Amino acid sequence: MHQEDLEFYIDNTGCPCLKEKAPDGNGAILLQGQFPSTRLDDSIIYSATLRLNSDLANYDHSFLKRLALCEKYRQDSTSVRSYIREYHPEVALIGQSDAFIDNFLDTYSGVLNLVLVRKEPDSTISIFKKAKGLMIEKKAPTPLDPTSCIMCRKCVSACKKGAITPKPRLELTKCNFCGECEKLCPTNAIDLHRENILEIFVDEVILENELDIKVDKQVQSHLFSKNRLEPLFKKIGSFEVEEAVEHNLEGCAYDSRLEIGCKRCVSVCNVSALEVGSKGITINQALCLECGECVSTCPTGAMAYQRFPDKVFLKYFSDLCLPKGTTVVIGREKELKNFWWHSFNKRYRGVFFLEHPQPGAISSIHLLWLLAIGASRVIIVEADKYKEKTVINKAAFVNSATKDLLGLQDDFVSTCTVKELEQELDGKNPSISFQEDIFFHHLETELKNRQKATSKLLWLLAKRSPKPVQLPFTIKSNDFAQITVNDTCTLCLACLNVCSPNALMAKEEEGVRLIFDSYLCINCKACEEVCPEDAISLTPGLVIDRDFPSEKILAEDEPMRCKRCGKAFGNKKSFDRAMEILTQSGRYLEKELSVLYLCEECRAVVMLEDILK
Repeated sequence: MHQEDLEFYIDNTGCPCLKEKAPDGNGAILLQGQFPSTRLDDSIIYSATLRLNSDLANYDHSFLKRLALCEKYRQDSTSVRSYIREYHPEVALIGQSDAFIDNFLDTYSGVLNLVLVRKEPDSTISIFKKAKGLMIEKKAPTPLDPTSCIMCRKCVSACKKGAITPKPRLELTKCNFCGECEKLCPTNAIDLHRENILEIFVDEVILENELDIKVDKQVQSHLFSKNRLEPLFKKIGSFEVEEAVEHNLEGCAYDSRLEIGCKRCVSVCNVSALEVGSKGITINQALCLECGECVSTCPTGAMAYQRFPDKVFLKYFSDLCLPKGTTVVIGREKELKNFWWHSFNKRYRGVFFLEHPQPGAISSIHLLWLLAIGASRVIIVEADKYKEKTVINKAAFVNSATKDLLGLQDDFVSTCTVKELEQELDGKNPSISFQEDIFFHHLETELKNRQKATSKLLWLLAKRSPKPVQLPFTIKSNDFAQITVNDTCTLCLACLNVCSPNALMAKEEEGVRLIFDSYLCINCKACEEVCPEDAISLTPGLVIDRDFPSEKILAEDEPMRCKRCGKAFGNKKSFDRAMEILTQSGRYLEKELSVLYLCEECRAVVMLEDILK
């Protein structure tokens, strides 16, 4: 539907509306400036952002109409996959005392799908997170195998500690491990160091209190006790799942084959909703709380927040055309509605209120984009102070970068609770005056790599900064890195195979060159780990150079040429290193190694000639 087919107006209750134009004036209402929590009609889009700015800010009719259109675009451009999920897990009951086990089974055996795992005093139990669930590993010493014992009692006569009982059973707590019983046993029924290992796969675990169990960190959210069963029962049943957070394997910088690379998203997830397995990083949507931490910390954009995707965010504010010097307030509906409720008849000049379903998903690219289009300040409203730690880290990075590049005296980004918002808005706004307008519309096409878009924004800001910036300029950050390569590099190019952001490239002209683009590096250290020569080292930080992209030659070498036809194949350093390893192995004759000095075509010809002789 085109803009000319839409009509914007303020109704008699003061509510801004967007409707279809109709000859009789009774076109259908498409969008209203209301809080979605008060939704009355599912056919209408309810915009908290439109209501907030209509009631609390000083924007004219044309701006509010533009905002209504942006809100409609935002709603039309976002979708979240939803489905019904059935969850009826297998639950392991791990206990030691008969009283606990019997009492629990009597109470819950008909309610839960229980698997009993009894812990004996001399057994050890460990719980690990695996791709197909939780693996319980039970190790129990079995020094005497009763099925092989013929009750000859020779061991009894040899044991001076009385460790062997008529069951028959060998009690290791009494044994001094002299080994005499092992020697005398005619059927080899005794092995003092034998263990029985049992592996059980389940979905959830209930533990008897104070049991000595080894537990993997990722298992914690799956552990329950008799006195804490309510969280378990909440997980069981039929649920509507909304996949607000999605993971794109193609853009992810974690290499599941080698189990190396970026796992920042996994490290910040407090509910173990992100799992690392043979298929890479996956999301357990049943556990995901939609906090946005993983999205905010993801440097490549592989983790995406579908309720307000990066591309939609950038176009939204590009089309909105905020007045220069605007303070942008971002918060959830609940917090901003609370502020609106207590701000009756108040107006805030130069402030734009954005209802965001999850401010925890805000990343550096969003904050820098707001700066680039003319915002003078961003305030992120939180439910609790310092709750979204990742957002605070991103805010700290943007504040540091903008102070260094633009000469700002105050923080561009701040966080506060809803109770502190009024005081924040009464504070002094930082003044930013660029030499020219900066609307980077072309960056929308580069959001397949969030790191590239973020780097380019910083580069463009540096180029247009009112403060003279001496380039190259280094910004401190652990999300970027500079790579150096020492002389041991053979240009085997193993590093290229694990560099998903494509910060490392190879160019083959007259020889081989290893090229590094510092603007794309996410400091995942995969290249450093995979390098067979330990030639690569990383230093955290982003260097803003005069050029974008900034390509640097890390290593280069002359080509290896075929001794027969002169054709180039590979490079000399890599070839010499391979020959050194093969020669030192002593497994190959000199004649066998000589064919390696030939290109693939000549090698095949020579080997065929040898066969036909």
